[in-house]
Amino acid sequence: MTKLFLVSGILAALTVGAQAQMATVKLTAEDNHTIKEIVLNEMKTPKAASGDYKIGEKVPEGIELRAFPASVGSKVSAVKSHRFFVSGERIIVVHPKDNTIAEIIE
Repeated sequence: MTKLFLVSGILAALTVGAQAQMATVKLTAEDNHTIKEIVLNEMKTPKAASGDYKIGEKVPEGIELRAFPASVGSKVSAVKSHRFFVSGERIIVVHPKDNTIAEIIE
């Protein structure tokens, strides 16, 4: 019986950890390419400090969040209401309600 509780606890911990890493916005490879093309190449967006950002974490204070331009919103409606910042060559997509990282586009 004790082993059953131990296994259950381990499975629950693994499930919670996996959920924290899952993207909360669904983007295809084509969506990622479109966003990168516009944000990195056309907009020349300033880059925030590089860091070890993870999906599900709150955005650190002091990082300026930007709205996606209309050209991105019209092509990738899934991010229309989200905000973002750029770190290196990565685009960090942020959920607008709680400022948590929703997706990291590499």
